[in-house]
Amino acid sequence: MLEREHVWRQQAEAANHAKDEFLAMLSHELCTPLTSILGWAAILKHNALNAEKTAQAINIIEANARQQNALIEDLRDAHKALIIVTDNGCGMKADLIPHIFERFKQADSSMSRSYNGLGLGLAIVRSLVELHGGRVWAVSADEQQGSTFTVELPLIEPVETVNPPPAGGGRETSQSAANLPLLIELRILVVDDYEAIRHMLQSGLAHHGAEVTCAGNGREALQIINDTPPDLLISDIGMPDMDGLELIKHVRRLSANGLPFIPAIALTGYAGAENRDRVLAAGYQLHLAKPYDVM
Repeated sequence: MLEREHVWRQQAEAANHAKDEFLAMLSHELCTPLTSILGWAAILKHNALNAEKTAQAINIIEANARQQNALIEDLRDAHKALIIVTDNGCGMKADLIPHIFERFKQADSSMSRSYNGLGLGLAIVRSLVELHGGRVWAVSADEQQGSTFTVELPLIEPVETVNPPPAGGGRETSQSAANLPLLIELRILVVDDYEAIRHMLQSGLAHHGAEVTCAGNGREALQIINDTPPDLLISDIGMPDMDGLELIKHVRRLSANGLPFIPAIALTGYAGAENRDRVLAAGYQLHLAKPYDVM
């Protein structure tokens, strides 16, 4: 019995871990195009672009909106569980199918019927399924040709989470960049594998007076840092080849070997206390969850 409970506990922990990983990935994938949309919209609102850049910004907003819509459609398809039961029994007439989930409805209610029951079973099934946010339906070719019942249930329910205040060493913020001082002549290195985000941050920070250099991955960023160390590093976390966590570890090792200390901000779609703590522990001074305002 104890061994069985241990196995069940391990399975439950594994399932919970998989859920957390999925939600973190989902947050990242949805927030990345949203960040680009909001960022470019803010830049357009401040009339900070010429005609060519304005047209480019509009195209980027449209492309990211379509990308986010595709993600949402994929999510709609993936967030449901289907339970399908098929039998080869007596089947149902077509005129009965729309009514089989009604209370007291039976295919044969005559005194000579072959089956017992009150006609409540399928009504109860429908009520239970609907209470869980799902739906149930049935199909049958005809009598003596069996029936198929399908139950569709949502896998993910909306959960409201409240993150505790971050513990020492750094902080997480949703502060608008509108409250930032002018960044005149501040040399900023922006690192993100998503081109639209790079260009949006470059335009927004340049609007505040910063000198912005961009890199598309961690290795490119390290080369720039070795050649011309920036005053501030702003980096995405989820990137291929070398992610933002590996990048900041390299940067901190360079600082230990004589490179001037470079303050670093992590911009990421991986929100939540656990991800924030991991980012700050790796060497960033600030964790900023997407989406954010650059104007």
